[in-house]
Amino acid sequence: MPMKETINVLCGGASHASEEMLTRISAYNKSSDRYEIQPGYVDIQPQRLASIQSLADSLGVQVRTCEARIEDVLGNTRGSIIPVVLHVDDFGTIARVLTHPAAAERSILGYFIISREDGLLRGMRFAVTPEDAVVRHQIADIANALATVTMRVGSSDIIGADAPLRNRLVERRYRYWFADHLLENLPRVAFGLPPNSSPIEASVDGRVTTQVIPVDSRAGWRDLPAVSGAVLTNPTVPVRKGALTVAEIGPDGTRLHSAKSRKGEQVLRIDGCVAMDPETITDIRERARIRQAQEEEARRRKAATITATSAIGMTD
Repeated sequence: MPMKETINVLCGGASHASEEMLTRISAYNKSSDRYEIQPGYVDIQPQRLASIQSLADSLGVQVRTCEARIEDVLGNTRGSIIPVVLHVDDFGTIARVLTHPAAAERSILGYFIISREDGLLRGMRFAVTPEDAVVRHQIADIANALATVTMRVGSSDIIGADAPLRNRLVERRYRYWFADHLLENLPRVAFGLPPNSSPIEASVDGRVTTQVIPVDSRAGWRDLPAVSGAVLTNPTVPVRKGALTVAEIGPDGTRLHSAKSRKGEQVLRIDGCVAMDPETITDIRERARIRQAQEEEARRRKAATITATSAIGMTD
Protein backbone atom coordinates (compact mmCIF):
# COMPACT_ATOMS: atom_id res chain seq x y z
CA MET A 1 0.00 0.00 0.00
CA PRO A 2 1.45 3.44 -0.94
CA MET A 3 2.31 5.88 1.80
CA LYS A 4 -0.46 8.34 2.64
CA GLU A 5 0.06 12.08 2.29
CA THR A 6 0.04 13.84 5.64
CA ILE A 7 -2.30 16.78 6.19
CA ASN A 8 -0.92 18.84 9.06
CA VAL A 9 -3.37 21.21 10.73
CA LEU A 10 -2.97 23.67 13.60
CA CYS A 11 -5.95 23.44 15.96
CA GLY A 12 -6.76 26.32 18.28
CA GLY A 13 -8.43 24.79 21.32
CA ALA A 14 -8.39 21.28 22.78
CA SER A 15 -11.82 21.29 24.43
CA HIS A 16 -14.71 18.83 24.33
CA ALA A 17 -15.54 20.06 20.83
CA SER A 18 -12.03 19.21 19.62
CA GLU A 19 -12.27 15.77 21.18
CA GLU A 20 -15.55 15.15 19.35
CA MET A 21 -13.90 16.23 16.10
CA LEU A 22 -10.88 14.01 16.75
CA THR A 23 -13.05 10.91 16.76
CA ARG A 24 -14.25 11.80 13.26
CA ILE A 25 -10.68 12.53 12.14
CA SER A 26 -9.70 9.07 13.36
CA ALA A 27 -12.48 7.49 11.31
CA TYR A 28 -11.42 9.52 8.27
CA ASN A 29 -7.78 8.46 8.59
CA LYS A 30 -8.78 4.79 8.74
CA SER A 31 -11.07 5.03 5.72
CA SER A 32 -8.90 7.19 3.45
CA ASP A 33 -6.35 5.54 1.17
CA ARG A 34 -4.72 8.88 0.28
CA TYR A 35 -4.56 11.20 3.27
CA GLU A 36 -3.86 11.16 6.99
CA ILE A 37 -4.78 14.18 9.12
CA GLN A 38 -2.31 14.93 11.91
CA PRO A 39 -3.55 17.75 14.18
CA GLY A 40 -1.41 19.95 16.34
CA TYR A 41 -3.41 21.22 19.34
CA VAL A 42 -2.75 24.57 21.00
CA ASP A 43 -4.46 25.39 24.30
CA ILE A 44 -3.65 27.37 27.44
CA GLN A 45 -4.99 24.61 29.72
CA PRO A 46 -2.55 21.68 30.18
CA GLN A 47 -5.28 19.34 31.40
CA ARG A 48 -7.12 19.73 28.11
CA LEU A 49 -3.96 18.94 26.18
CA ALA A 50 -3.34 15.86 28.32
CA SER A 51 -6.91 14.71 27.76
CA ILE A 52 -6.79 15.06 23.99
CA GLN A 53 -3.35 13.40 23.85
CA SER A 54 -4.77 10.44 25.76
CA LEU A 55 -7.75 10.25 23.39
CA ALA A 56 -5.48 10.48 20.34
CA ASP A 57 -3.32 7.65 21.68
CA SER A 58 -6.37 5.44 22.16
CA LEU A 59 -7.60 6.24 18.64
CA GLY A 60 -4.21 5.81 17.00
CA VAL A 61 -4.03 9.39 15.71
CA GLN A 62 -0.68 11.18 15.57
CA VAL A 63 -1.01 14.56 17.32
CA ARG A 64 1.21 17.27 18.74
CA THR A 65 0.35 19.54 21.67
CA CYS A 66 1.52 23.00 22.70
CA GLU A 67 0.56 24.96 25.80
CA ALA A 68 0.10 28.47 24.44
CA ARG A 69 -2.38 30.87 22.94
CA ILE A 70 -3.19 30.19 19.31
CA GLU A 71 -2.48 33.84 18.45
CA ASP A 72 1.05 33.53 19.84
CA VAL A 73 1.75 30.36 17.89
CA LEU A 74 0.61 32.08 14.71
CA GLY A 75 3.00 34.92 15.41
CA ASN A 76 5.90 32.49 15.92
CA THR A 77 5.23 30.57 12.70
CA ARG A 78 5.04 33.36 10.13
CA GLY A 79 5.48 32.02 6.63
CA SER A 80 3.77 28.71 7.38
CA ILE A 81 0.75 27.80 5.23
CA ILE A 82 -0.52 24.98 7.46
CA PRO A 83 -4.31 25.40 7.78
CA VAL A 84 -5.80 26.52 11.09
CA VAL A 85 -8.94 25.09 12.72
CA LEU A 86 -10.60 27.07 15.53
CA HIS A 87 -12.58 25.32 18.26
CA VAL A 88 -12.60 28.03 20.92
CA ASP A 89 -15.38 29.39 23.13
CA ASP A 90 -14.24 33.01 22.92
CA PHE A 91 -15.31 35.33 20.11
CA GLY A 92 -12.43 37.67 20.85
CA THR A 93 -9.93 34.90 20.09
CA ILE A 94 -11.68 34.12 16.80
CA ALA A 95 -11.51 37.79 15.80
CA ARG A 96 -7.85 38.13 16.77
CA VAL A 97 -6.83 35.05 14.82
CA LEU A 98 -8.74 36.10 11.71
CA THR A 99 -7.14 39.55 11.73
CA HIS A 100 -3.64 38.36 12.69
CA PRO A 101 -1.01 39.28 10.07
CA ALA A 102 -0.12 35.59 9.73
CA ALA A 103 -3.77 34.76 8.95
CA ALA A 104 -3.35 36.29 5.51
CA GLU A 105 -1.09 33.38 4.60
CA ARG A 106 -3.30 30.55 5.79
CA SER A 107 -6.67 28.93 5.26
CA ILE A 108 -8.76 29.08 8.45
CA LEU A 109 -11.76 26.95 9.39
CA GLY A 110 -13.85 27.59 12.49
CA TYR A 111 -16.86 26.27 14.37
CA PHE A 112 -19.07 27.64 17.16
CA ILE A 113 -22.58 27.46 18.60
CA ILE A 114 -24.51 30.58 19.62
CA SER A 115 -26.96 30.29 22.51
CA ARG A 116 -29.43 33.00 23.52
CA GLU A 117 -30.97 33.23 26.97
CA ASP A 118 -34.32 32.11 25.55
CA GLY A 119 -32.71 28.78 24.60
CA LEU A 120 -32.37 29.39 20.87
CA LEU A 121 -29.29 27.69 19.41
CA ARG A 122 -27.60 28.37 16.10
CA GLY A 123 -24.48 26.70 14.74
CA MET A 124 -22.03 28.56 12.51
CA ARG A 125 -19.03 27.36 10.54
CA PHE A 126 -16.60 29.09 8.23
CA ALA A 127 -13.78 28.29 5.80
CA VAL A 128 -11.70 31.12 4.38
CA THR A 129 -8.54 31.04 2.25
CA PRO A 130 -5.85 33.68 1.69
CA GLU A 131 -7.93 34.90 -1.26
CA ASP A 132 -10.92 35.65 1.02
CA ALA A 133 -9.42 38.72 2.69
CA VAL A 134 -12.61 40.82 2.70
CA VAL A 135 -14.97 38.17 4.04
CA ARG A 136 -12.33 37.01 6.55
CA HIS A 137 -12.34 40.47 8.11
CA GLN A 138 -16.16 40.51 8.01
CA ILE A 139 -16.28 37.25 9.96
CA ALA A 140 -13.90 38.88 12.47
CA ASP A 141 -16.32 41.83 12.65
CA ILE A 142 -19.20 39.42 13.37
CA ALA A 143 -17.14 37.77 16.12
CA ASN A 144 -16.26 41.13 17.66
CA ALA A 145 -19.91 42.21 17.59
CA LEU A 146 -21.01 38.95 19.23
CA ALA A 147 -18.26 39.30 21.85
CA THR A 148 -19.88 42.51 23.15
CA VAL A 149 -23.11 40.67 24.02
CA THR A 150 -21.72 37.32 25.19
CA MET A 151 -22.15 36.22 28.80
CA ARG A 152 -19.38 34.32 30.55
CA VAL A 153 -20.85 30.85 30.89
CA GLY A 154 -19.32 27.42 30.50
CA SER A 155 -20.18 25.05 27.70
CA SER A 156 -21.91 22.80 30.25
CA ASP A 157 -24.64 25.45 30.58
CA ILE A 158 -25.26 25.44 26.82
CA ILE A 159 -24.80 21.85 25.65
CA GLY A 160 -23.45 19.96 28.66
CA ALA A 161 -24.87 18.40 31.80
CA ASP A 162 -26.44 21.65 33.01
CA ALA A 163 -28.05 22.48 29.65
CA PRO A 164 -31.71 21.98 28.70
CA LEU A 165 -32.47 18.54 27.28
CA ARG A 166 -33.29 19.92 23.82
CA ASN A 167 -29.80 21.45 23.60
CA ARG A 168 -28.10 18.19 24.52
CA LEU A 169 -30.13 16.34 21.91
CA VAL A 170 -29.27 18.76 19.10
CA GLU A 171 -25.57 18.96 20.00
CA ARG A 172 -24.81 15.64 18.30
CA ARG A 173 -26.25 16.93 15.03
CA TYR A 174 -24.12 20.07 15.23
CA ARG A 175 -20.98 18.00 15.88
CA TYR A 176 -21.62 15.94 12.75
CA TRP A 177 -22.44 19.11 10.80
CA PHE A 178 -19.11 20.60 11.88
CA ALA A 179 -17.12 17.42 11.15
CA ASP A 180 -18.68 16.97 7.70
CA HIS A 181 -17.56 20.50 6.85
CA LEU A 182 -14.01 19.95 8.13
CA LEU A 183 -13.47 16.63 6.37
CA GLU A 184 -14.87 17.94 3.09
CA ASN A 185 -12.86 21.16 3.03
CA LEU A 186 -9.60 20.54 4.92
CA PRO A 187 -8.01 18.24 2.30
CA ARG A 188 -8.88 20.79 -0.38
CA VAL A 189 -7.45 23.88 1.31
CA ALA A 190 -4.39 21.94 2.50
CA PHE A 191 -3.41 21.41 -1.14
CA GLY A 192 -4.30 24.86 -2.40
CA LEU A 193 -7.83 24.21 -3.67
CA PRO A 194 -10.82 26.40 -2.74
CA PRO A 195 -13.34 25.04 -0.22
CA ASN A 196 -16.55 23.49 -1.49
CA SER A 197 -18.52 25.45 1.11
CA SER A 198 -19.50 29.11 1.25
CA PRO A 199 -17.08 31.21 3.34
CA ILE A 200 -19.54 31.22 6.26
CA GLU A 201 -22.64 29.10 6.85
CA ALA A 202 -25.29 28.69 9.54
CA SER A 203 -27.82 26.12 10.73
CA VAL A 204 -30.63 26.15 13.26
CA ASP A 205 -30.78 22.37 13.59
CA GLY A 206 -27.50 20.85 12.38
CA ARG A 207 -29.26 19.54 9.28
CA VAL A 208 -30.26 22.39 6.99
CA THR A 209 -27.41 24.68 5.93
CA THR A 210 -27.81 28.31 4.85
CA GLN A 211 -25.24 30.61 3.32
CA VAL A 212 -24.40 33.62 5.52
CA ILE A 213 -24.08 37.05 3.90
CA PRO A 214 -22.44 39.71 6.12
CA VAL A 215 -23.84 43.26 6.02
CA ASP A 216 -22.04 46.13 7.76
CA SER A 217 -24.49 48.34 9.69
CA ARG A 218 -22.09 49.65 12.33
CA ALA A 219 -23.04 53.19 11.38
CA GLY A 220 -26.63 52.38 12.47
CA TRP A 221 -29.14 49.55 12.22
CA ARG A 222 -30.87 49.35 8.83
CA ASP A 223 -34.55 48.77 8.16
CA LEU A 224 -35.42 45.57 6.30
CA PRO A 225 -35.57 47.08 2.78
CA ALA A 226 -32.10 48.57 3.35
CA VAL A 227 -30.75 45.22 4.56
CA SER A 228 -32.17 43.54 1.47
CA GLY A 229 -30.73 46.25 -0.77
CA ALA A 230 -27.27 45.92 0.74
CA VAL A 231 -27.21 42.20 0.01
CA LEU A 232 -28.46 42.57 -3.56
CA THR A 233 -26.37 45.56 -4.60
CA ASN A 234 -23.06 45.05 -2.82
CA PRO A 235 -22.55 41.46 -1.62
CA THR A 236 -19.03 40.51 -0.58
CA VAL A 237 -19.57 36.89 -1.68
CA PRO A 238 -21.68 35.48 -4.54
CA VAL A 239 -25.25 35.03 -3.30
CA ARG A 240 -26.79 31.61 -3.79
CA LYS A 241 -30.45 31.22 -4.60
CA GLY A 242 -32.57 29.77 -1.84
CA ALA A 243 -32.53 30.18 1.93
CA LEU A 244 -29.98 32.63 3.32
CA THR A 245 -28.89 34.06 6.64
CA VAL A 246 -27.99 37.75 6.58
CA ALA A 247 -25.59 38.63 9.40
CA GLU A 248 -26.14 42.33 10.02
CA ILE A 249 -23.19 43.70 12.01
CA GLY A 250 -24.60 46.59 14.02
CA PRO A 251 -23.26 49.29 16.34
CA ASP A 252 -23.89 47.19 19.45
CA GLY A 253 -24.44 43.58 18.39
CA THR A 254 -25.54 41.36 15.52
CA ARG A 255 -28.86 40.52 13.89
CA LEU A 256 -29.27 37.28 11.97
CA HIS A 257 -32.03 37.69 9.40
CA SER A 258 -33.63 34.63 7.76
CA ALA A 259 -34.10 35.40 4.08
CA LYS A 260 -34.84 33.84 0.69
CA SER A 261 -33.39 34.70 -2.68
CA ARG A 262 -35.40 33.32 -5.59
CA LYS A 263 -34.01 32.52 -9.00
CA GLY A 264 -34.91 35.16 -11.56
CA GLU A 265 -35.97 37.71 -8.94
CA GLN A 266 -33.93 40.73 -7.85
CA VAL A 267 -35.70 40.65 -4.50
CA LEU A 268 -34.54 39.34 -1.15
CA ARG A 269 -37.43 38.27 1.08
CA ILE A 270 -36.62 38.57 4.80
CA ASP A 271 -38.82 36.29 6.91
CA GLY A 272 -37.50 36.68 10.43
CA CYS A 273 -34.71 37.93 12.64
CA VAL A 274 -32.68 36.61 15.55
CA ALA A 275 -31.25 39.67 17.25
CA MET A 276 -28.26 39.68 19.59
CA ASP A 277 -27.93 43.24 20.83
CA PRO A 278 -28.32 44.80 24.31
CA GLU A 279 -31.94 45.91 23.74
CA THR A 280 -33.03 42.43 22.64
CA ILE A 281 -31.14 40.71 25.45
CA THR A 282 -32.78 43.03 28.00
CA ASP A 283 -36.18 42.24 26.49
CA ILE A 284 -35.51 38.50 26.67
CA ARG A 285 -34.48 38.79 30.31
CA GLU A 286 -37.57 40.86 31.18
CA ARG A 287 -39.90 38.38 29.48
CA ALA A 288 -38.14 35.53 31.29
CA ARG A 289 -38.50 37.37 34.61
CA ILE A 290 -42.22 37.93 34.03
CA ARG A 291 -42.75 34.31 32.97
CA GLN A 292 -40.87 33.05 36.03
CA ALA A 293 -42.95 35.27 38.33
CA GLN A 294 -46.17 34.06 36.72
CA GLU A 295 -45.12 30.42 37.07
CA GLU A 296 -44.16 30.97 40.70
CA GLU A 297 -47.52 32.62 41.41
CA ALA A 298 -49.34 29.73 39.73
CA ARG A 299 -47.41 27.22 41.89
CA ARG A 300 -48.18 29.23 45.04
CA ARG A 301 -51.89 29.33 44.27
CA LYS A 302 -51.95 25.61 43.51
CA ALA A 303 -50.17 24.82 46.78
CA ALA A 304 -52.62 27.03 48.72
CA THR A 305 -55.74 25.51 47.15
CA ILE A 306 -57.41 22.43 48.62
CA THR A 307 -59.28 20.40 45.99
CA ALA A 308 -60.11 16.79 45.29
CA THR A 309 -56.87 16.48 43.32
CA SER A 310 -54.79 17.93 46.15
CA ALA A 311 -56.56 16.42 49.12
CA ILE A 312 -55.43 16.78 52.72
CA GLY A 313 -54.86 14.32 55.48
CA MET A 314 -55.90 14.64 59.11
CA THR A 315 -54.82 13.41 62.47
CA ASP A 316 -55.37 14.49 66.06
